[in-house]
Formats: sequence, structure tokens, C-alpha cells
Amino acid sequence: MTARGSRRLAHLLAGAALVLDALALVLLARQLQAGSARLDSDTIGGYVLGSAFPVVGWLIATRRPGNAMGWIFIAIGLSQALNAFAGQYAYVGLVSAPGSLPAADLMAWVAVWTWAPGFVLLLTAAVLLFPDGRFPSRRWRPVGWLAGVALALLVVPIAILAWWSRGPELVTPGPVQSQDDAGAFLLGLQFLGLVVLAIAAALSVAGLVVRFHRSAGVERAQLKWFVGAGVVEVACLVASGFVTLPNDLLGAVLTVVVSPLLPIAATLAILRYRLYDIDRIVSRTIGWAVVTGSLVAVFAIAVVALEAALSGLTQHQTIAVAASTLLAFALFQPLRRRVQHAVDRRFDRGRYDGQLTADAFAERLRGEVAIEAVAADLEHTIQGAVRPANQGLWLRGATPDRSATARS
Repeated sequence: MTARGSRRLAHLLAGAALVLDALALVLLARQLQAGSARLDSDTIGGYVLGSAFPVVGWLIATRRPGNAMGWIFIAIGLSQALNAFAGQYAYVGLVSAPGSLPAADLMAWVAVWTWAPGFVLLLTAAVLLFPDGRFPSRRWRPVGWLAGVALALLVVPIAILAWWSRGPELVTPGPVQSQDDAGAFLLGLQFLGLVVLAIAAALSVAGLVVRFHRSAGVERAQLKWFVGAGVVEVACLVASGFVTLPNDLLGAVLTVVVSPLLPIAATLAILRYRLYDIDRIVSRTIGWAVVTGSLVAVFAIAVVALEAALSGLTQHQTIAVAASTLLAFALFQPLRRRVQHAVDRRFDRGRYDGQLTADAFAERLRGEVAIEAVAADLEHTIQGAVRPANQGLWLRGATPDRSATARS
């Protein structure tokens, strides 16, 4: 696939995840108003994962489409967002307002198993393959096959069992139950899948720790946040399959805190250590968001103030809107420069310092006419800015002994 095609696919998948997550929240809000909401820690975790992972995955996939981490993060978010939407849709169509939504029984079946792909990827691939999207070495590839076996055991048996019992019982709290021997066998296979997943998750954490111990320099700095987040999140998520918390509120709080740890850790690596080289995009996004919010606030305050001041005029509303628009337009460029300058100092420090170095050199260059001094200043600036292993300077029309210099 071409780079443009990869970017379009990333836009499509990440956008679909965010749209599904937003629709699920809309359905939840309507249920809260009606007083019959379906809200538990698993549902909250689905909302958090369905919104956090697609954003980080989109940033990575659009900049580095050859790195599997971006697509893994998008897949996690898409899986959880689809599960959250299907669960809320089915609950509305089967429980809170029966018959109000078409194909609600089919969406209930979808909600039973769509959590598994994202859950497995989160516990295994997202941990083991970070940050370059590759296994630490060939001997870790069986962990990937083990994760695939766990995914099959988690999805296929419960999908078969739930297909024959599509209805309100699929959206009620608790696991799917079965009274016959075939159903008990299928549920036993799913439990085996949880055990296999726990083993694969533990091995994935071990692979991440091994990668961390072998790393050095920037790679070690990139991994240190992710290692801590991976260990905590895997431990909590694996324990959630075997431990029941005494309080629903405690479970909801833990879910909100623990679920986004991996995307937060990846974002910290991106912003602080230039992982995937997309910090420039992030700093520009933050800058434009701050500028937009500030201008909206200025416009709203100006409209209210001018309408109050000009209330005696017949066209006071039109005059207030026009004057506020002109004020926001006049403030745009100065505000954008100041905000972007402040954001670059915080989130894009390397490029900011480089720009300061280049500006200082240009200022000195204005008052210097001797070519030898300019060449020496240029070499000193490059050495201090990027510290190259070798550097050279070619002067057009100069003698060979003056046209090139090199240092190692």
C-alpha cells in the first residue's frame, strides 16, 4: 500500500472508532436521562480505550505507516469502541426501549465477543512490540502465536454459544450461561483462552523488560515510561478476570485510571523523546487548539460586552457581532505567534533551540564581512547545534586548501 493509501486507511479506521465511541456515549446519555442506563466498569473501560488508543494510533500510523504499533493501537481502539457501541445499542433495543432499534439482537451478539481482539492486542502485541513494531528477536515469535490461540479460544466458543441465545439475556450483567453439555464445553474453552492469554501477557511483559535492559540512550528513555505502564496495566487487566472488587465505584475509578496508561505512556515518549518524529504535529495541534479556544472566548466576551454597551441602538446585535469578528481577526496573528512560541518551548524543545541557534547566527552574520570569520562561526554553530561526527565547508571559487575543511 502506498503512503497516501496508508494515511487514508488510518484516517478511516481511527475516525470510525471515534464515531462509534461518540455514538455509544450518545446512547448512554439518553439512557441516563431516562434513568435506565447500562453502566459498569467494563463499559467505562471500553469508552476510555475506544477514544484514547485511536488518537495515538492515528498519530503514529499517519507518520510511520510501516510501524505496526500505530495499527495495533487503532485496532485496540476500534475493537473497544465497537464493543461499547454494540452493547449500548443492544441494551436500548432489547431492555430500556424494546423494539425501538432494528437488529438489536444481532448487536447483542456482536457485543459478546468484540471486546476480545482489542483486549488480546492490548495485553500482548502492544506490550511486546513497542516501540518499533517488531519482536525483540526471533525466539519471541511463539508468543505471537500463543496470543493468536488465546484470541481464537476467547472469540469462537462464545460466538457460537451466544448465536443461539440472542436476546435480552446477552446484555444483562454477568457472563453468558449454558445448561447443556455442549455449552459447558464451549465455556470451558473460553476459560482456557483466558489462561493462555494470561501466559502470553506475562511473556509479553518479560519481552518488554528484556528489550528495556538491552536498550541504551534514547531508546531506553523511550521505553522507561512504557515499561512501567505495561506492567501495571497488564497486571490489573489480567487480575480483573479472576478478582471481583467489593465496590462498583472502586472498579469504575480503577478502570478510568488504568485503561489509558499505555496510550499515555506512548504519548509521553512521543512528546518528550521525539518517538516516531511526530512531536511537530502534536505541538502544532496543541497550538491551534489553544488559539482557537482563546479566540472563541474573546469573541463571546466581546459580543456580550458590546451588546450590553450598545443596547440603546436598533442594530446593536449586528454591530456587536461585526466588531467582535474584527477584533478576533486582528488578534489572530499576534496570538498565534505567541501561543506557538510557548508551545514549542514546552513540547518541541529541540526544534525551538535549533531555531534560536539559527537566528543568533543570522544576527551575527549581518555584521561580519570576513569570509574566514564567517566560515569559523558557521562551523562552530553547526558543531554546537548538532554535534556531527564529521563536518565540511565548501567555498565556491576558493583554492582547494581554503574551500574545504573537515573535522572528526
